[in-house]
Amino acid sequence: MKKNRFTVDELMEELRMQGINDLSTVKYAILETNGTLSILPYSNQKPPTAQQLNYLTSEPGLPLVIVSDGRLLSHNLKQRGLDEAWLTQCILSHGAQRVSDVFLLTVDDEQKVYFAAKAVGS
Repeated sequence: MKKNRFTVDELMEELRMQGINDLSTVKYAILETNGTLSILPYSNQKPPTAQQLNYLTSEPGLPLVIVSDGRLLSHNLKQRGLDEAWLTQCILSHGAQRVSDVFLLTVDDEQKVYFAAKAVGS
């Protein structure tokens, strides 16, 4: 650490920034060539995966952009199996009046919607 001018205080700060408060949970801390610190915890300190917990998960896939900066991308709407009636209801339920009031609206495979209205005055 001295050779790289990396102090103990800097090490502890980097650990805290990565959510590690207990140094005894760290097996390796590697100072990478780009200056970042890679932390490898002991295997018993890693959070379990869904597979290890025998938990079935689904992959929602990538969301498709339905409205971008007030413009409807009708091809994407149809690709999701949705129609303009659904879109109108979705927009109204989020407090907007028209497609032109929407900055971004995306829908994933599970029909989860992300909605962002345009800023007032834009």
